[in-house]
Amino acid sequence: MLKKLFALLLCLVLALSFVACDTDPADPTTDSDTDSATSSTDTSEDKEGYVVFDYEMDHKFLANDIKKGSVVLFDLDECEMSWNELPTLDSCVAWEWVARDCKTCKYWTNIQSGIDDAKYRYSEYYKKDVIIACSSGGWAGIIDYETKEILFEALVPNGPHSIELLPNGDLVVASSGGDNWDTKGYLRYFPLSTGSTTHSDDLKVPSAHGVQWDPVQEVLWALQYDGVIAVQIRNYGTKDAKLVKLSDMGATFNGKDASGHDLSPVYGQPGKYWVTAGRVWIFDSETNTLTENYKYRSGYNASSVKGIAYFPDGTMVSTPSNSKGSTYEWSTLEMRLVYLEMSPRVEQVIVRTKTIKFTNREFYKVHTFCKDYQ
Repeated sequence: MLKKLFALLLCLVLALSFVACDTDPADPTTDSDTDSATSSTDTSEDKEGYVVFDYEMDHKFLANDIKKGSVVLFDLDECEMSWNELPTLDSCVAWEWVARDCKTCKYWTNIQSGIDDAKYRYSEYYKKDVIIACSSGGWAGIIDYETKEILFEALVPNGPHSIELLPNGDLVVASSGGDNWDTKGYLRYFPLSTGSTTHSDDLKVPSAHGVQWDPVQEVLWALQYDGVIAVQIRNYGTKDAKLVKLSDMGATFNGKDASGHDLSPVYGQPGKYWVTAGRVWIFDSETNTLTENYKYRSGYNASSVKGIAYFPDGTMVSTPSNSKGSTYEWSTLEMRLVYLEMSPRVEQVIVRTKTIKFTNREFYKVHTFCKDYQ
């Protein structure tokens, strides 16, 4: 239904792909715009390379429902009505793992908090597609995507807010430190590829809220209170693996923003990452810069955004924590959907936004359902 409706709206699709990770992307990292956020038009003269909503691309993303204590997979292409009429995403749920119903969990029964972060990965160690997830209540785990059984879990103190699985199967958890973020925030490393289930090292990272593996530069990017830092893994693949901060890589907000919350790939633009704090930034790992100047900024940017799921055709789902009635000041009852269309009358890209509200779910972060790191 959705695909047919968009077929009528779209008169130009420049890049076709059947997976969200492999297509010619819209490039939001160059130029800036000053268009209206609800329905804006990009008036650049250069129309070559523009990508608008690709109805043959997968638009799947993971969200962590803190109200139900679950990880939810949404598929936008399976919704039963057009986005302009869509009041909720309940009809788009393709998969769900509810932590409180977990019968194979050893530690979740001690956790009185919802899931804070979840990502889709392939585990070289387990030879399976997995969901990695963590809870600020003090839990981190690896879930078999097919069977929904727990493959690994650990109690991790001081508020786990982000998680990453490395190519060899090792696990990294970022804990914020809670109210003592400046002294107790850290990254914890689990060398699971060696058969060990205990952590080998902790690295102090004030208010650690995000962690992402960079397969090109072979470093971990971690988001702390005032910016992005690079972390090297020494003795990789051994039980003595250590985390070391690299002083010559990374970037800060330069006082313009703080309290970083998440970083995620700008899929299709290797080396670039969305960074959420008070606003939405892009981190360029090649130039070690953080910028708020990017194409379609007025559509993508919003206040208090906690998480971003981005697709190479320019579609973005984000979670701004400004909805009334949410349980926490950092959670939300709404999602913000942004997608690009080509005007049927003139060769101009129109930025469409849609707020999707929930009554029975509450969210913190979202991530693109993609095993690729970039």
